[in-house]
Amino acid sequence: MKGEDFATILICTYGRADSLRRTLETLIPNNVDDACEVLVVDNNSKDHTQDVLKEYAAKYPDLFRHYFEKTQGRGAALNTGIAASRGDVIIFADDDLLLPANWLAEIRRALREHPECSVFGGKVIPVLPDGMGMPEWVHRVDPKNIAEGPLVDHNKGDTVRSYHERGMCTPIGAMTFFRKEVLSRHGLFEETVGTTGRTMPNEDSIWGMRLKKAGEPMLYIPSVYVHHVTDPARLTKEYFRRYFWKSGQVCRYWTADDAESKRRRLLNVPREFYLKLVRAVGSYLAAQARREPPGMRFARELDVIFFASVVSGFLRERGTGS
Repeated sequence: MKGEDFATILICTYGRADSLRRTLETLIPNNVDDACEVLVVDNNSKDHTQDVLKEYAAKYPDLFRHYFEKTQGRGAALNTGIAASRGDVIIFADDDLLLPANWLAEIRRALREHPECSVFGGKVIPVLPDGMGMPEWVHRVDPKNIAEGPLVDHNKGDTVRSYHERGMCTPIGAMTFFRKEVLSRHGLFEETVGTTGRTMPNEDSIWGMRLKKAGEPMLYIPSVYVHHVTDPARLTKEYFRRYFWKSGQVCRYWTADDAESKRRRLLNVPREFYLKLVRAVGSYLAAQARREPPGMRFARELDVIFFASVVSGFLRERGTGS
């Protein structure tokens, strides 16, 4: 019977029919009961995703529902799923995860044990393709864990921690769960950048930063964990460079309206980002000169790319007036 802890497990998918099926096989029937529903939003897939969805809807008619969202972008898909959800708790899962049998039970335990908190993140462990090891240039030690974004490597240790602690970011989209009432305080996910109409990247990170700035309690729960199946295409330096450049654009977006940064700008760029870029370049050159380990040298390079992206975004905004 639907109760206070009735949960909606929400999966947004795009063009990963076989991966989605694998995720659903680890989710159903291991993790479901009569106090939850599984809701999948197809974000305009062109493969056989609809066939997989229809198969599961026929097989589990009381449990499984699916929707189609034509507007491309994770933000639009998430908002469609949330609008259709019946749960008092929303649980995000990606379409390329492997879920342990106790996953839902651990989520419910966290909700019971932390009534003061409404937003939670769990541990995400990357699973590499058969026969592939982690490249030596991937530095995975905080605070320079460069795999956290590109490889969805979200491991903050084995103790419960607040995302407001120094060095903590926000819950990662692949493993976030929250009480639905938090949306009444902070709203849904953004779908486009300002008035430009461009699809918003990293919508879950921007939503998390919005909540963090507002002081919303958020906890990391290590007992809630999933395995993320890594696409081999991500294990290249070029993919990491593109990812960090895009992340810099996202950082520019969520700092654009900060009142303090608006007061201290040069050519529309908050002055602190010039300083951060100069420091990043200096650290990169020093790492090269000292012949630091490959992972640290590449991490320094990615810092340069990130802050160069932030600065260029503000400069471009000045030029276009957007």
